[in-house]
Amino acid sequence: ESDTHLNNEKESTNNSFWKNKMVSANSATHSQGKHLGSVSYNPEVINNLASKFGATPKGERKRDRLSETIPRQFDSTSLNVQRRATFRRRETRLDTIQTSNIALYCYQAKEVLCNPLYIWVCLGLCSMYFIVTGIQFWITSYLIEYLGNDPVQVIFLFSFISVTAPMSGVLIGSTFADRYGGYKGKNVVKALKLCAAFGVVAFIFSFPIGFLYNIVYVSVLLWAFLFFGAAIVPVGTGIMVSCVSKESQATSSSISQLIFNFLGYFMSPILTGVIMDSFENKYDGYKWGMRVIFWWSIFAA
Repeated sequence: ESDTHLNNEKESTNNSFWKNKMVSANSATHSQGKHLGSVSYNPEVINNLASKFGATPKGERKRDRLSETIPRQFDSTSLNVQRRATFRRRETRLDTIQTSNIALYCYQAKEVLCNPLYIWVCLGLCSMYFIVTGIQFWITSYLIEYLGNDPVQVIFLFSFISVTAPMSGVLIGSTFADRYGGYKGKNVVKALKLCAAFGVVAFIFSFPIGFLYNIVYVSVLLWAFLFFGAAIVPVGTGIMVSCVSKESQATSSSISQLIFNFLGYFMSPILTGVIMDSFENKYDGYKWGMRVIFWWSIFAA
């Protein structure tokens, strides 16, 4: 208690000493100082007194606070590292790209498009989306008008196939990918082999569909084709994301969606429609249009 009392008295004495010095400084420089209300002061004298008695001048304290808020610069002078750091600090979103971020986006787009693994896997998935879109667009008309089946039966069978086959394929494909070690690092080769195997099996089941006229056989092969085609999607998507740098993953996602929408969902009904319209006989158009859709799976393999 006596030590605490002595420390309090020492602090009180120091504060009083400091206040007396400040008042004397104000009085001595009243004629040449700056005025703030009824108190006048001279900044130079205050800073001199502060440095004399061990205090930090106001300007230096401000510079110290600013230096603490300035982020540490990278030791490396690599342009790529500096651009990645700028990307992280600005937290750029692709849907709100500003003019100052266009150069960075173009740099990342060049990095993504020059990656052959990304391009081939992206085109493989795009071919699957091309086939799925063509089937959704034409299969009911093909089964009803060309094969002459009952519309209610066609709608029931296709609804069952389109719900069960893709869901089962996605689950099985992701399960096999996990068992083989995933799709990152050295395991990317195993994942590519798995995708190729799924693609080849899907093509084997899809090739004879264009030559069959029984709805039962067509439905079984169509279910198997959609099952193995959907098994490619989770593995291929994982490879696409992991084969680019972390800073370019958002850019790679936007580019892949652009390719999927243009070359897959948009191109499929247009290209098959042009092929069907090139035949004078409507039934020949249906036959060759659907064959092109089913045989397109060779690109996925």
